[in-house]
Amino acid sequence: MTRRFTLAAALAVALALPWSAAHAASQEKAQTPTPPQDALINVQVDLTITDDGGTAKPIEKTVSLLLANRSEGRVRSSGLMRAPSMPGVPASFVEVTLNADARVIEIAGDRVLVEITVEYSPNDSAGSNDEGHRQRGNRLNQSVRVVLTSGARTTLAASSDPLGDRRVTLEATATILR
Repeated sequence: MTRRFTLAAALAVALALPWSAAHAASQEKAQTPTPPQDALINVQVDLTITDDGGTAKPIEKTVSLLLANRSEGRVRSSGLMRAPSMPGVPASFVEVTLNADARVIEIAGDRVLVEITVEYSPNDSAGSNDEGHRQRGNRLNQSVRVVLTSGARTTLAASSDPLGDRRVTLEATATILR
């Protein structure tokens, strides 16, 4: 009888092991999270800064970032430019900066919720005023959270120079790449 019981127990274990392994594998597969469908979408964010100095031809600067949904990116660009010299004043250098941060927060249909920060400090090309004092170039430092429609260019900010007729405009385009 013990032999029959041992044989039955061994048979039950032998039959249960493959089922147990298959059950464990299916449980593991069910517990592995699947990324949401929209998590695997890229968004191209194009930022355009237009610096209109009045009589001079407008200068346009563009920064492009390719971001995955719910991710962020940064671009840092700076340099030194020799400032125009004035009689009796030693030559100096002016830092020029163009920094941009973008973060895709959410995609819903053809609309994208983004957070954008731009710092733009152009060269000191405004020249001198009547008293011979240097004028500082117009700086733009803008942070926004905005909903953009895919492929549509949207004006985010426009800034007028308090010392002259200069105007700096920031526009953004977010294009969903499916």
